[in-house]
Amino acid sequence: MEQVNVLFFILSTFFGLGNPSVLADKTTVTINPQAQRMEITQEDLFTFSRSAEEAALVLKQWEKIVNWEDNETPWSTELAAFPGKKLTLLSGEGGIRTRITISYTNPEDLEVFGIWYDAGKDRYSTNQVPQLNIKTETGELAGNYWRFNGEGAFSFVVEPFLQLPEKILKTKISVAELLAE
Repeated sequence: MEQVNVLFFILSTFFGLGNPSVLADKTTVTINPQAQRMEITQEDLFTFSRSAEEAALVLKQWEKIVNWEDNETPWSTELAAFPGKKLTLLSGEGGIRTRITISYTNPEDLEVFGIWYDAGKDRYSTNQVPQLNIKTETGELAGNYWRFNGEGAFSFVVEPFLQLPEKILKTKISVAELLAE
């Protein structure tokens, strides 16, 4: 298995920006193999900030990302092979969310996200990492892997920040709160 370079819950990895400053408490990944499309919805966006300087850097990166077309912010090199990529900013009662929609050509393209396809079994799989708190209603856990049938759409939720130490939790600030300051 290959190294995973694009992490679903770190917004900046989609754009190849260093310093992962904007994170998502909850990320829902939906893959539709028939349409060859993946949708990543990041909810409860936040950052860790201990100073005004750090907050300013986060806001600068946020501006590069949310206005990626106007700023000509390139997508990460790992996503170069994907024919369609779109970032949509959503806001509402739940705060600020992002939806990233990616079209792909071959199931093997998803390996950059840590999703592997077994053509012989028409099955997708991803590693079971306890710290990611993966949940799904469309897959099954088999040993160290979550497995998904390739005949229809499937989804899973990643919530890697459920058990943060108190010291780190004190530096957590929502992006909505940061933008309001």
